[in-house]
Amino acid sequence: MRRHFSLHKRRFGQHFLNSKRIAQRIVDCARITGESVIEIGAGKGIMTQFIAAQANEVIAIEIDATLAARLRREKIVNAVVLQKDFLAVSLKEFHNAVVIGNIPYAISTAILHKLVSERESIKRIVLTLQKEFAQRLVAEKGTTQYGALTLYVDCYFDVTKKFAIPARFFTPSPKVNSVVVVFEKKRPIITINDEEKFFAFVNGIFRYRRKSLKNAIEYSMHCVPHGIEKRILMRRPANLSLTDYYLLYSRMKQ
Repeated sequence: MRRHFSLHKRRFGQHFLNSKRIAQRIVDCARITGESVIEIGAGKGIMTQFIAAQANEVIAIEIDATLAARLRREKIVNAVVLQKDFLAVSLKEFHNAVVIGNIPYAISTAILHKLVSERESIKRIVLTLQKEFAQRLVAEKGTTQYGALTLYVDCYFDVTKKFAIPARFFTPSPKVNSVVVVFEKKRPIITINDEEKFFAFVNGIFRYRRKSLKNAIEYSMHCVPHGIEKRILMRRPANLSLTDYYLLYSRMKQ
């Protein structure tokens, strides 16, 4: 137990999975059939061996130099260990890769934005996430968890919660439970010419989620919406679907 804690570095938000049985279950969720697999935060490599058994190649990305060196010493035949920050790695050099990771809770949003923005290089994603964060990704319209992140991910991926992992299966144990989530790419239901501007518009409105849509637009865009039905403007931001936001955005641009 002492050895586990000696490898833990708070600045990296490290919580090491300590169950091989659960590691295998996570990898099974990825349905790997000989693809290249990118592992985010390989850590001590508890999942890397299971991935390597099914993948053509594993690109194990680990920011911690000590852990990366340790994983290289394992000499897994089809594993390439990169000692890098995943957020600084370009995915364009990969094609149709499966992505797997037990990711640090503090940078979950940043990692997810990167994966969505570089989705052309990705086939499927399997992430272990903080339970509360995972709930935001699968939230239903009208709920408190439903927000801009829900819509951003839902535009490009079908998201499914697979199974929960109690905190005791990590060392050191986090204060929250985790959930394994699978992201399957899909054809977007809307065509967005400027993705960055559209989702900045959605995010701006959700900053005022407790207000009516009319007030949220006025606060976020500093303008009064015209030509939009009053019944729509009186709704709350969480009561609109992705298509609703797209129609609203298109109307506001006119």
